[in-house]
Amino acid sequence: MDCTYKTNRYHFPLLDIIGESSVGKSFYVGLAFIANEREPAYTQVLRWLQGLLDQQQIPYPKTIMTDKEKALRNEV
Repeated sequence: MDCTYKTNRYHFPLLDIIGESSVGKSFYVGLAFIANEREPAYTQVLRWLQGLLDQQQIPYPKTIMTDKEKALRNEV
C-alpha cells in the first residue's frame, strides 16, 4: 500500500493496494482517492476492503507491506 501525490486534478492522494500471487505476479486489489493521509481516511478504505473480502469470502492477506507512513501503519 502506498499513496501517490499531486498527480490528479484535485490533488488528492491516490492509495494503491497491490497484491502478489503465489507465482510472484502482482495485481491491483484496489485504488482509492483519499482526502488526506490521516488515520480516519485509511480506516475507511481498509474497512471497505475488509467488507469486500468478507462478502466474496476471500481470505485476508497474510502479509501487508507499506512505506513508513505512520497513519497507514497504525491502521494496518
